[in-house]
Amino acid sequence: MLVCNFGAAILAAVFMLAQGIELAPDLVMVWVGKPWILGTFTAVQGLGLVAACAFILRLWGASTSQGFAWCGAGSVHWVGASIVGASIGFFSGWVSQELILRFPDLDGGHLDLIADLVTEGSLLSRLPILAAILIFAPLTEELVFRGALWRFLSESWRSGAVLVLTSLLFAAYHWNPAHIIGIVPTAFFLGGLRASSGSIGPCVLAHAVNNTLGVTLLLTVGAETLMPSWLALFALVVASLGLALSVKARTPS
Repeated sequence: MLVCNFGAAILAAVFMLAQGIELAPDLVMVWVGKPWILGTFTAVQGLGLVAACAFILRLWGASTSQGFAWCGAGSVHWVGASIVGASIGFFSGWVSQELILRFPDLDGGHLDLIADLVTEGSLLSRLPILAAILIFAPLTEELVFRGALWRFLSESWRSGAVLVLTSLLFAAYHWNPAHIIGIVPTAFFLGGLRASSGSIGPCVLAHAVNNTLGVTLLLTVGAETLMPSWLALFALVVASLGLALSVKARTPS
């Protein structure tokens, strides 16, 4: 699944830069551009990756709780995660926004397509994609990237290198070029929470808060509203304070 997503990101970037922005979203809409199809696929893909990681962990001789870093965290870590989750998305969204404004071919209408899937149609038809974004993605992606993959890489790499590599792989997993670049700051902040707390719990919380806030903004203000740079920078400062709070209460991982 990871190889397919990384390959899709490269092919999408080449295709969009070479052919323009019109055809790619049309192809996506034809094949998977339905809320229930994309939502179900996302959930199944995430659960499949988690199951594969659990199987490898068992072969490795590690318990699933240890391998996935499914353990408790201090109250300060949860507070820091809440602050990070409620703020860093504004900065990442602004980065994606500025990239798309300057290089429209990097998106190809993908983010608008996701916005349409989340906001248009009956609530019942949108439940699968909403569940995938709000529940399955925060849980499964953290289990895979800040959980099992972090554990695997920690056997041979220093903690700083593990944070960087898992963050970049997490970003690449989202395949859309503009989204990949934009989500890198969020990925590093989530990695910082994992490193400071020793648990994926705060990461799951921050991820879920971030996604919930993003969906809420889509439903209330829409995808066309541009984010001012001052708000993005203010959000980055707030997220940094939240991460600093978690780091100050650091728990060895």
